[in-house]
Amino acid sequence: MFVRAVAPLAVPLFVAVLPGEPLSGALPLVGAGRFALTGAYGAGPGPAVRTAAGRLGLLAAFALYGGFALLQL
Repeated sequence: MFVRAVAPLAVPLFVAVLPGEPLSGALPLVGAGRFALTGAYGAGPGPAVRTAAGRLGLLAAFALYGGFALLQL
């Protein structure tokens, strides 16, 4: 239930951040997709959704790494 509630909340973050830094804007979008797929898998449609959620999770890890690379400390 939680992941299905968080997915739509990440989309406005994507829209707000996208004009400034596109890669940083991709982070909430990939996260929203991952949450949506994980929530769909929790509803019980089948193993194909689980595989898609896992692959999107790997993409999210790479996007997070790119986001950390953009941080200027």
